[in-house]
Amino acid sequence: MAHTGRCDLDLVICVIGVLVARHTADQAADEALEQLRNKLDETGVRFLGIDDHHIQLEVHGHAHQPVSAKQLGEILGEIRHASLR
Repeated sequence: MAHTGRCDLDLVICVIGVLVARHTADQAADEALEQLRNKLDETGVRFLGIDDHHIQLEVHGHAHQPVSAKQLGEILGEIRHASLR
């Protein structure tokens, strides 16, 4: 993110908000959204919610301290960097 000069964290936060919102019984499940949730589950990451601009998540079934959007950006940057090696 920092290396491109762009900051897409607001969009990432919106997507996390959609991921943690579960459909109700009268709504059809969104297949693409379910596939994304499943892919995240496969990596061991599960977003639980967003509270006061802090993201709550679990990693491999263990609750993490809530992280700020900035911290999440740093984490995602590290993951991306590691995947490019």
